Amino acid sequence: MSESDASDTDLLSAWASLLAEAEANAKDVALGPSNIKVMHAAENNAAPRTEDLPADFFSLTAEEARSLVAAAHARRAADSTLRTRETREAEAARRRRMYRKAMVRVRFPDGTMIQATFAVGAPISRVLTWVANSLREPNHPFELAVARGKPLDDPKMTVGQAELAPAALLNFHVPRNEVHNPPFLRADLLANIEQRTAEELPQGYGGAQPQVLAAKLPEQEKRVPKWAPK
Repeated sequence: MSESDASDTDLLSAWASLLAEAEANAKDVALGPSNIKVMHAAENNAAPRTEDLPADFFSLTAEEARSLVAAAHARRAADSTLRTRETREAEAARRRRMYRKAMVRVRFPDGTMIQATFAVGAPISRVLTWVANSLREPNHPFELAVARGKPLDDPKMTVGQAELAPAALLNFHVPRNEVHNPPFLRADLLANIEQRTAEELPQGYGGAQPQVLAAKLPEQEKRVPKWAPK
């Protein structure tokens, strides 16, 4: 057996062990929102750090493990001239953390934030609905976007596909032709608000960046969010 064949065999064995462990320990992850919190930061440094996330954010699901095993088999069948490079890629993939959840924070213009946990497979519609239901004016149109990013307007896209895992900070915006004055959240949520310092909410993914302005909505549709069911 050549050295490369032996290396591939070791990789397949490792993937198989990983799959068996994942299938034995896999737990269903709630789609979310869960673990909801309401916060206010003295200085708008509010994006969560990945190193502060719970260990179960990086657990491997059975489906993910099966994908890794299949990828390892594909690498073994690849042309021998590509085997060295693909083996390195397989090793890198093995070391790469796999995320099952995403901690999502939504920052409002007045510095108030809401936080919740979602499964990476949860549709963006769940995030949008959660925010809408948290508003003092629940039918008010709005958009969510990471700093300098496009608004999340595809309700069928998953949290993972939107690259919100393992943690993200979204900015809340309303169209320019709309008026939505603070407080933005329901009174019962504000009653449980937690005051945090900048040190407790360190800078991370997303960050404090210039606002992404929402596109102007047609006059006849200005009260209906893009993602709302038809």
